[in-house]
Amino acid sequence: MNTGMTRRQVMVSVGAGAVAAGSLSSLKARAAGMGDGARLLLVDGALPTQWQRELGNTQGSEPVILRDELVRQWRHGLHQQVMARAGATIALVKWDKLLVLEGLAREERLPVSSERIDRHIFLVTL
Repeated sequence: MNTGMTRRQVMVSVGAGAVAAGSLSSLKARAAGMGDGARLLLVDGALPTQWQRELGNTQGSEPVILRDELVRQWRHGLHQQVMARAGATIALVKWDKLLVLEGLAREERLPVSSERIDRHIFLVTL
């Protein structure tokens, strides 16, 4: 019985790692180039810790980890932080938090745009 990885599994894992590395570097560049002043970076707490660590080290950004109770977090001060930096806030979230975050931002009449970064990970600009 062969317990090693097949060639296909190796190629898929190498490709996924390259996509993740490329996505992270483009996100960090985008966060760093969002204009002057402090930027707010919202990172989904359900993302892999590698993504959280890398994005948390983005220069000029103030990272905030989004918890499971996003609506409660929004109502208890996160919306004020986003409103103070309208146009200078980006979020990296999974699809479920994307839907909630878009709805909450639209309640505040904030312009929202989203872009798929990975299979189930999205970049949201507020």
